[in-house]
Amino acid sequence: MKKSLKIAVPALALGLAFSSVANVSATTAGQKSNVKVSASVTVKASAKDKEAKKRLASTLKNIAKVEASTSKLAKATAELYTKAATGTISAKAEAEFYSSTSGKLKANSNQLRALKTQVDKVAKKYGKTESVIAAYAKITAQTNVISIEQKKLADLHNQFINADKAREAAKLTASIQENVVKAEAKVSSISKATVEFYAKAAITPVTAKAELDFYKKASADLASASKELANAKTQLDWVVKSYGKTDATTALYARITAQNAAIAVAKKNLDDLHSQFLQKEAAKQLASINEAVLKAEAKVAVLSKATAEFYAKAATTPVTAQAELEFYKKTSVDLTSVSNEFANAKKQLDSLVKSSGKTDATTALYARIAAQNEAIAVARKNLDNLHNQYLQKEAAKQLASINEAVLKAEANLSATSKNISDFYAKAASTSVPAIEEANFYKKAAGDIHAHAVLLSSLKKQLDAQVKVTGKNDVSAAIYAKITVQTTANAALKKKLDELHSQYLKSEAAKQVAVISGEVAKVEAKVAANSKAIVDFYAKAATTPVTAKAEAEFYVSMTGELATSSVQLAGLKKQLDEYVKKHGNTEASLSVYAKINAQNQAIAAASKTLLELHINFKPASA
Repeated sequence: MKKSLKIAVPALALGLAFSSVANVSATTAGQKSNVKVSASVTVKASAKDKEAKKRLASTLKNIAKVEASTSKLAKATAELYTKAATGTISAKAEAEFYSSTSGKLKANSNQLRALKTQVDKVAKKYGKTESVIAAYAKITAQTNVISIEQKKLADLHNQFINADKAREAAKLTASIQENVVKAEAKVSSISKATVEFYAKAAITPVTAKAELDFYKKASADLASASKELANAKTQLDWVVKSYGKTDATTALYARITAQNAAIAVAKKNLDDLHSQFLQKEAAKQLASINEAVLKAEAKVAVLSKATAEFYAKAATTPVTAQAELEFYKKTSVDLTSVSNEFANAKKQLDSLVKSSGKTDATTALYARIAAQNEAIAVARKNLDNLHNQYLQKEAAKQLASINEAVLKAEANLSATSKNISDFYAKAASTSVPAIEEANFYKKAAGDIHAHAVLLSSLKKQLDAQVKVTGKNDVSAAIYAKITVQTTANAALKKKLDELHSQYLKSEAAKQVAVISGEVAKVEAKVAANSKAIVDFYAKAATTPVTAKAEAEFYVSMTGELATSSVQLAGLKKQLDEYVKKHGNTEASLSVYAKINAQNQAIAAASKTLLELHINFKPASA
């Protein structure tokens, strides 16, 4: 800096001298004057530069820091991308380094702009002195260095990305190729298995299910291989679109195309062999269906014969309803089973015709199945008719049985009604214990309920019978009897409840009468005690009575009144329990009034007794 200053100052002075010479006269005196002025200017410039240099000290330090930072970043960049060339740096690590270093270089560039602003302020104040020019030069030089480093970093980053893409593309292509190789092996294996399976099926029996399972699996495997190749092509398309076409991708496209052609050939061969197998199996299946139809035809004949024989025997020999029902159900099930066999045979025949086409043999078999279905319909109708005829005969017997049961129930209800009337008539004139009445009521109510249950059961039996045979005059008459009996039964229950309630009320009235009698006894006792109190103290007012005699009387009367109060409380409790069960009546209300009146009388007598006791003046000893 000192060397530069020594060079710069004379140059500035020289420039100023040339400028002065151009504007003044060429006299010696003038030249001397200009030399003095030039010296003065040089001194001032040196002073300004010195001052500017002071002001730029911190700025220059910061410029030096930026230089050091940029140098450090440049070194780190060189080291990282040298290492990256060996493939030991991940894309994530490189991206993070690039982002970080770019940011730091940009920050350095921004800082240089800020430092230039500081230099601009110094230049504005002191002019473009040597120190100012040097500071500008440093900033310009460092800005250029940063630009170079930014470009270098961007170039290395792009090279890394391109190399990484190439590696990724190669890796993806290799992965896709591995899938194509697997698909090729699968197609080869399926083709070989197809040839072997049908070669074996030509000499060794193979079930239709086993062949169909093989065919479906082989078809599915070929479709799967085709899908795998389609997926591989889709992936390859993406690789080419993303990373560009290469010799490897071109070769892989060719292999995929070749394998798709191989799959098409393998599928056609599989379909042809499957079709040939089905034609052979169709002949076997037709024979099997025909055999099943023959067996079903024989079953229909046997069932028709058995039905005719059973009901012919039932017309002359008694057969239980249970036995007839079991025969009917079994024969119905058997006919349904045979019908299902024909339906199954037709279903198999439909499947055969759908897969192999219609022939004279299949047409004849369709006709036989149709004829047998008609025969089954006739057999079923005949069975139903014979079953209904049997049921009608049995229904008449059943109605007679139900009618008899209704008549018995009617007699039982009448007997129960008479027993109820007799018992409560006796209870009205003769004392009957409550426990005896309760037991009778319970039994009679149970009999009435049992009768109601019986009538309901008989009605259900009649409903079931009518549902089977329909309603007629006999069943209508039985319905009427059951309705009458049901009404009578309900009326009898109501009558029983009323008689039971009357009995309970009667017994309750007796209970109230007993309580009333006990209250009357307390009433008489309280009246007697009240009179005794008045008489004692009236006599004491005229005839000397000792304190001891009065005290004994007071204690005695207090106890008597208290006892009466306790008795009334007990009687009220009994009355409360009665009212809780039976409700209030005129009699119970009257007894409540008497109890209240007696409690008041006891309270009044107790008050009088206490007052007379307090005011009592004993005779002198």
